[in-house]
Amino acid sequence: MADTGKVTYRIPTTLAWFMGGICVIADGLQLILDLTGALAPGTFLVTIFDEGIISAIFLWRGVTYTSGKKALPKLLTLFGMNVIELIPILNALPTLTIGVVLIIRSSRAEDRLASNAKQQVGPSQSGRSNWTKMESYNTGAVESAEDEYENA
Repeated sequence: MADTGKVTYRIPTTLAWFMGGICVIADGLQLILDLTGALAPGTFLVTIFDEGIISAIFLWRGVTYTSGKKALPKLLTLFGMNVIELIPILNALPTLTIGVVLIIRSSRAEDRLASNAKQQVGPSQSGRSNWTKMESYNTGAVESAEDEYENA
């Protein structure tokens, strides 16, 4: 990853398309169930099934809703998506698809941020060597200030 400058995403493009397809199918089923009048029980089961599959994929790939630089947008998206899914007629909207796309975009932004941070440190440097350089720099500054105070 650091050699080529290419970002490795936790959710690859093919998996993102697969997850989007699952959500489009679930949203389509919810629309059909809303139009036929099987409102609450059918759409609720579709939502539970779809969100269970999507959450399992996110967990499997290491994407969490509560950690990372984009945790708040992911949590707000999840909350908004679930609130809209509980309202009988509004759940016919493609909220599952939109919500999953937004969460995937947030996780990809986190992956890009993490990749940029690794590239700034560089492959040959480590946190320890940077700390040692900083520590020796700070020690020299303190010692020179103490010498100036004693000589004054």
